[in-house]
Amino acid sequence: MSHSPANQAQQRLNEQVEQFLNKGGTIKEVPRGVSGFNPAAPKVHWTKAQAATKA
Repeated sequence: MSHSPANQAQQRLNEQVEQFLNKGGTIKEVPRGVSGFNPAAPKVHWTKAQAATKA
């Protein structure tokens, strides 16, 4: 089995989804082409200092 960062991230995501479902969570299917992108939302531009304090 590959231990690449992408593989590790996928494995962790799978574990989180399983935990979520085991606690009674549900996943709704979203139709193809639907996006959460809101073009009317204000644009946010982070400086390096702001990004460092948010991490």
